Amino acid sequence: MRVLYGLKSDHYKGFARHQLPHAHEFFVPMETLAAENSEDNPALRELIARSSVSANFFSP
Repeated sequence: MRVLYGLKSDHYKGFARHQLPHAHEFFVPMETLAAENSEDNPALRELIARSSVSANFFSP
């Protein structure tokens, strides 16, 4: 199980500064998720790739 949390910017900044997420938790500012063309954002794509099930397996 993996969980992607979309937090409002001020909540995200505070959480990222003071908390340690569990290995199955991923966090992103909601503004980034909802931005126009967010599917083309390289940093967001990388985060989602790391959170996918296939990230646990070696792909030659």
